[in-house]
Amino acid sequence: MSGNISSMEILRATTDAHFVDAATLMRAYRAWRVERYADVRAVIDSDTERTAFEAKLETLADDFRPPRGWLVLGYAAETPVACAGLIRFDADACTLKRMYVADSHRGRGRGRQLAEAIIELAVAERFRVMRLHSGLQQPEAHALYRSLGFTETAPYDDRPPEAAARVVFMELELAATR
Repeated sequence: MSGNISSMEILRATTDAHFVDAATLMRAYRAWRVERYADVRAVIDSDTERTAFEAKLETLADDFRPPRGWLVLGYAAETPVACAGLIRFDADACTLKRMYVADSHRGRGRGRQLAEAIIELAVAERFRVMRLHSGLQQPEAHALYRSLGFTETAPYDDRPPEAAARVVFMELELAATR
């Protein structure tokens, strides 16, 4: 998987260097999330607590390597500017995780390009459904997902109801994209 639309090359993460780049992007994602959700202390405390987040980055390559997961990175002028991951949910479904485009690269269609690449990957891996959850304070992400065919669905994980109320759950039937 490689593309060069909008001067962004998309690659599957396969090397240690790719996962180092992914960790850098995910730290930027965390900082963005802390700023975006500053008024929702519970989200910041539970989901992005720095020590726990750094511990997750230590296992990034384990979590996002087949057959458990996959990760794609977007590079502009050899600089990592975007990432998105898939985690196997079950035999038929995967979950989109950590989709992020650096602030300086937003508004150029790179989020759509990245999302289309990760959907293409999910189809190639024979998943039937892609699921995601996204915070209520991310309407631009929700609009992108809807434009790609995602629809809202009931919560699909075991989070407490008060936490589920702070996110939008969506899914995409991948057979419809083939």
